[in-house]
Amino acid sequence: MLIVGDCVIVMNHGMKWINYAKVIDINVNEDWAIVKWESTSKNDRVKLCDCKKYEENHVGHRKQKPTEFYMDEPVEKHMKAEQSELEVQMENRFYSEDNLSKLCAEGAVRNLMNMLHCLRDKLDTFWEMATMSVQETQFALKDLLNNKKVPNGVIKGNLEVDSIEKCLWILRKKFHFATTLKLKLSCFQCVKQSLKALLEIKFPVIISVQAQCATYNHVVVIWRKMVIDYESKYIYPLTEDSLRQVCGFTTTFQQITSGYGIFPLRHICQSPENVHIKDWGTSEYYEPGGSIRKYFK
Repeated sequence: MLIVGDCVIVMNHGMKWINYAKVIDINVNEDWAIVKWESTSKNDRVKLCDCKKYEENHVGHRKQKPTEFYMDEPVEKHMKAEQSELEVQMENRFYSEDNLSKLCAEGAVRNLMNMLHCLRDKLDTFWEMATMSVQETQFALKDLLNNKKVPNGVIKGNLEVDSIEKCLWILRKKFHFATTLKLKLSCFQCVKQSLKALLEIKFPVIISVQAQCATYNHVVVIWRKMVIDYESKYIYPLTEDSLRQVCGFTTTFQQITSGYGIFPLRHICQSPENVHIKDWGTSEYYEPGGSIRKYFK
């Protein structure tokens, strides 16, 4: 008999990996349980009969094993160093399970900067500026701006702030990152089409996803075939299943509604921590006829 607090493996819930969770509520009469997934720290309702108890102290630390998704080149001499680094990076340094303030864009970019090995003071500066009001951010950037106007797109027609546009404004002006043109949304109208494009793009991409049964669009960063999600404790592989439910386990992907590619500074790309990454995909974007240029306006 299962009780609240039990650690379980949930059967019949996808075969991509073993689904570990903890029971947080049970309804025996209706045969369901609410569980918290270990991989994402999100809650979901599952069939009680699909939950199989296991002893937590009998199972080793279950960090997902690094796969070929991480490797740009199968260079054997870099394998051990790269794998050990990525094992450390499997956890998001910053995350909010509930994300009540709806800071998914800001949190995903901050985690991306952490994965790029930006200094902690830069991570903190970005976070401070990203969570300010637009007017406060404009004032903080005043010495870096040629004019005092807020870029078009940061504030929408209904006076709502576009969190992606605001984050990219800060990355460009304060940290001198470069960004692509907007994604060509006609290439991102279904999950299979979107997955194909995102797997081909080698530089980081920030996207806003619309899903059925979701109360708001969710923003994540995709990089090196992984999903950087502020609402997840762990960085997880980009697959059809994970993209389909990127807005939550009870939601279904509809389309990508906005997105840009992000190019870090050259010294970040060439730093000792990132030297193993041989191809950042810049030529595929900038060169005429580049293979991924069709995905951008």
